[in-house]
Amino acid sequence: MASVSDQQILDFYPDSVNLMSIDSVDVKIQVEKLKKINQQVHATAYHALNPIAGLKENDQLAVCYTGSDGREEKIGLASPVELFVVISGRNEHSQKLLQRIEEVVAREFKIFDPEVEVKDVDHDNLLMYEGRNRRPFPTRALDAKFLIGSCSAVNNFRKTFFNQLKDVQNNKTLRKFRRKNAKKPLVALSRIKTSNDDESCGLNLKTGVMIYDGTAIVKATKFPILRSYQYSIAVIIFRTIQQEKMSWEDFEKLPRDIPARIQYLCNLKLFDPKSYSIELIQKVYLLGMIWFGESEKNYRVYGKQTMRVDPSLLNEVFQITYDLFAK
Repeated sequence: MASVSDQQILDFYPDSVNLMSIDSVDVKIQVEKLKKINQQVHATAYHALNPIAGLKENDQLAVCYTGSDGREEKIGLASPVELFVVISGRNEHSQKLLQRIEEVVAREFKIFDPEVEVKDVDHDNLLMYEGRNRRPFPTRALDAKFLIGSCSAVNNFRKTFFNQLKDVQNNKTLRKFRRKNAKKPLVALSRIKTSNDDESCGLNLKTGVMIYDGTAIVKATKFPILRSYQYSIAVIIFRTIQQEKMSWEDFEKLPRDIPARIQYLCNLKLFDPKSYSIELIQKVYLLGMIWFGESEKNYRVYGKQTMRVDPSLLNEVFQITYDLFAK
């Protein structure tokens, strides 16, 4: 399969949306749009790896992808697909398959992130990120979605991950994740609230301007809004598993996308919506996704680093997020 063209990449973006209120967000329609985009992402990644001989027939290796792809929430293809490979023991056969996967990744550089994370379920701590800088990052395993390979291998990985979350020996790892990662977007929320024209985190509440400059932090709503939801929901999941308030059966049924996870956790009485309705919270998150997608498209297609929305609407979205997670 040839590398996708720039135009094909841009085709992954949704149509431009101009919403004037939170109520105008249709949760079902927006989630379905995201799922349709991610079906295209899945098909593109699958067809790139499908020709690898022996990949589908093996019983020890599964290729997954993680991040926004794993949550079925990718809004475009500006960020490449991050492969997350699960193996059960390193042997000659699995090493040959890994080599072929890496060859495809190198060739299809417009589809895949160049770094392939490999997890040996029999020996590795699945809560750790084994990439450029080894550090606690259990959301990578939480969000990993099966792409191709052995179903039994990915099922074994999911059960092992759940058991490792329950293991008291990993309490320190999870605390470090909360301190080093999950709290950062909440600190950003507090900074924005203190100075409503501080643009260092991507939002200016005073003017309604969103900034997207391509850096890790300054990507419009991605860090202060979306990450606050994603990491805070993940922390709730990890904590309730540690406290044995979520069973393996409940974990198996955990939805992929954040709006559905919020509803699911609320149904289990594990998420406190404060004074807000679940539908309103879902709409706020999805509006943040739409704004992020628009900002990313403006930056990638037109070279624009700023986008302006109604300041009162941005403040409303911000305040609900702040009340839920940072207050």
